[in-house]
Amino acid sequence: MQLRNPEHHDIFYPSDSQTVRQLCDMASERADDLPMNCQAARLPAALLAPHAAWQWVLPQLRQVLAAARTLQPKLIVLLAPLHGQVVLSDRPKTVFMPSQDGATTPIGMLPFACAERDSIVGRFPAIASVEDSYFTEEPAAELFFPLLVSAFPGVPALPLLADDSCNAARTRELSELLLSLLEREAETLFIVTANMSEETNRRRALEQARSLESLLGRGKPLLDAKAKGTIGGCGVPWLDAIERLPWKSNGWMMLSTTDDGKTFHTEVPEQDTENDDKRSVVWHGAALHR
Repeated sequence: MQLRNPEHHDIFYPSDSQTVRQLCDMASERADDLPMNCQAARLPAALLAPHAAWQWVLPQLRQVLAAARTLQPKLIVLLAPLHGQVVLSDRPKTVFMPSQDGATTPIGMLPFACAERDSIVGRFPAIASVEDSYFTEEPAAELFFPLLVSAFPGVPALPLLADDSCNAARTRELSELLLSLLEREAETLFIVTANMSEETNRRRALEQARSLESLLGRGKPLLDAKAKGTIGGCGVPWLDAIERLPWKSNGWMMLSTTDDGKTFHTEVPEQDTENDDKRSVVWHGAALHR
């Protein structure tokens, strides 16, 4: 069995097992923080989680786990953005998966869904490929691995990285790819890691976060808003692909939004406008697809 070693510990999450286990146990203990109507009731299901260092977004990662606490998925599909460029030799492929059988974490091994990975490569060879180098560069998937080991021990996960190019044809392809996974395993939990805004000044970041929250809450398409700059966070292709799946959708229920690690429930708060244009921030969000 070939296992993937951690690439981004110490920077995005702790490397020692005791600290990681304590933080993951705290996530489990805080599962009662969310009321029942903020929890996924059945599979398939989809969650939105932030990606940043644990020190900034761990409360929201806990909320995501709490929203899924009653579920017993047979497959977890982790949908993460690729911030770097796809190298010329890999184009036109835009979706990448690791080659290993699993990943080591400070608290145990996360098995990868190898059969599902092979199925994607076989059915979508024009857009999907196995390529480890992108996971070396990109931390968005790995920072979730220990949390999955803790919350869903033994459940295989399929990490997918996709570049952030946005058009209707692209998101249709991604949605077809996700649908093929559902056809293989209906009891699937999708976790999208995305940001609510790009890194920009406080005023613009707040505007983008509010716009995305509104569109997600109403289950509206995101591509036009992304093209116009109304929204700016990464992960839009995956979010749009989730919305295109043939399931009854009432949009996304926001569990919280956060700026600089301070969590606010339900609504994006007003900000003190002093120095709004002088300081760059990123908004993060946690949400449940209804």
